[in-house]
Amino acid sequence: MKNMKQLTGYVLLLQFHAERELEHVSPLLNNPCDYTTFLVTRPDEMEVEAIRTVIKLCLQYRVHCHIVHLSTSEALPIINEARKAGAMLTVETTHHYLSLAAEDIPSGATHYKCCPPIRTRDNQEQLWSALRAGMIDMVVSDHSPCTTDLKLLQSGDFLKAWGGISSLQFGLPLFWTSARQRGFTLQDTVNLMCKNTAKLCRIE
Repeated sequence: MKNMKQLTGYVLLLQFHAERELEHVSPLLNNPCDYTTFLVTRPDEMEVEAIRTVIKLCLQYRVHCHIVHLSTSEALPIINEARKAGAMLTVETTHHYLSLAAEDIPSGATHYKCCPPIRTRDNQEQLWSALRAGMIDMVVSDHSPCTTDLKLLQSGDFLKAWGGISSLQFGLPLFWTSARQRGFTLQDTVNLMCKNTAKLCRIE
């Protein structure tokens, strides 16, 4: 809040990894190699509550706020309402949230662990709909590599493994393959992956 107040009146961008710790969320005593065990420790509510706070401060201090790597579609209604209320709010998602689904992640496959997490296929389709409607402004990589030992590939423990996906090199083909199947054009891809991000960073 202190930083927001200091930025009031400046043409600057404040970015937020929107996850808020919830007191009632704790790991279940289930198999840590099961992806769903990890998924329930980072529910949609963590993102929604964080974004709700960002929106409140965004409207109060009139600072341009940017939500990085949105994974939950449950936050879309409050994002839409905030913009209608005049919030200077932009939002991105990633190609892995648009291409991968929780239902398909094998047991122990910690390559797929990231935060916020990859969610359900139904959630994924809601993100695609939001992209088409212009509610999500851009698609980015959220490239987060690490050494293989940090991924705990041998134990497959999702709760202890590094949370991040190294996928920059796959972003364009992954997004274009999925986007084309949903009727997006090559120009849409250019806008979402290049033009809109450049505009956000004020790059001509």
